[in-house]
Amino acid sequence: MLFLESISASIVAWVFTAVLMEGGMIFYPYSQWLERLKNRGMEWLAKPLGDCGTCFSGQVGFWWYLLTYCTEWTITGQLSFTAQTIFFYLIIAKWTQENELI
Repeated sequence: MLFLESISASIVAWVFTAVLMEGGMIFYPYSQWLERLKNRGMEWLAKPLGDCGTCFSGQVGFWWYLLTYCTEWTITGQLSFTAQTIFFYLIIAKWTQENELI
């Protein structure tokens, strides 16, 4: 089950960063705000909030696992779920780029 959930978390992260933050989409103003953060030297904050898809997918995976499995939390589960989410995000991003879906 965790395997499929990490794929779902990756898809959520990809759709948010690659689709919904593009020009004309609902979160475009948010992406502009992240750009202003970066320009002010706050790249360390902008990246995990959505400016970097890989960083954002790590945040999605981290919080997804923490909130979903808080009663049965383990450090190994937290680390592996977060790593899987990042890994699947990178696969999705590469596949969509190679197939020119975005």
